[in-house]
Formats: sequence, structure tokens, C-alpha cells
Amino acid sequence: DEVKDDVHEINFNMRSKNNSSIKMAKGKGNDVYLKLNKKPIWDLELKIGAGNLDFDLSDYKVKNLEVKTGAAEIDLKVGSLVKETAIDVESGVAKIKIKVPKSSACEIVLDGALNAKDFNGFDKQSSGRYKSDNFDTATNKITIKIKSGLSAVTVDRY
Repeated sequence: DEVKDDVHEINFNMRSKNNSSIKMAKGKGNDVYLKLNKKPIWDLELKIGAGNLDFDLSDYKVKNLEVKTGAAEIDLKVGSLVKETAIDVESGVAKIKIKVPKSSACEIVLDGALNAKDFNGFDKQSSGRYKSDNFDTATNKITIKIKSGLSAVTVDRY
């Protein structure tokens, strides 16, 4: 844990000194359960090698969420507690599922080759760019930028 001004940096290293996986307990995997305070506005930067990420952030004020990963399964859910939320995902081979509230407008920018996409409820604006039908009228906006290759990308509205 390192503190710089109002920024707290927390690093989890899930490898031992000889670079083998750490076992938390016999029969248990390398799972991390993280609880956040609901009061601050969050800027989250997550760097994950291979693995699964499952975050329900719908009850938190998330302004910026950056996820960088290799081969992974990513499941994110964000809410509408701030006017503007930016989600930036960079991945290799991945399964990416993001849930956004219907009350917020949403824009998706997808960059990469050979990606399967499912953007139900979004209108294609141009190559790799999609918007929800309420983009010009909604108070809250979510921007999702995904840079990936060989991935399955789904954005659902709830």
C-alpha cells in the first residue's frame, strides 16, 4: 500500500518468489475479494495476466475504469452514480461482458481484429463505433473503449 497525495495504490502479487502460483489454502485458488467504500469517486486501474475478473460496481461512483489483461474472462457491471464514466479495456484473447444501466447513455468504440461482438440495443455509427439510442438526451454517459483481438465482446443494458 503506497499513498501519494490522495491516491492509494494497492498491489496484489499472486506469484511466489520462484514464480509459481501461490495457494491460499489447500484446495483454494488465487481469489481476491475486495470491498470498496461507496462514498468516494473511484478511478480504478486493474492489470491482470490470465484469469477471471468479476466486478459489480453498480453501487459505486466509478469515473474511470481501466482494465489491462492477457487471456481472461471479464465480467463488469457499472452504475449511473456519476455523470460520466469511462471504461477502457485492453486484452488479448478474452471473453468480455459489460453491463450498463439503460438510464445512462452509452458509446462503444471497438478496436481490434477478429472480435465477435454482441451490442444489442446499440446503433452502429461507423466502423467500430456504436451508440445507445438515448445518447443525445441522457444526463449520464458511459464511454467504453475496447482494444482487443480474438475476443468475444458483449455489452448489455440492464
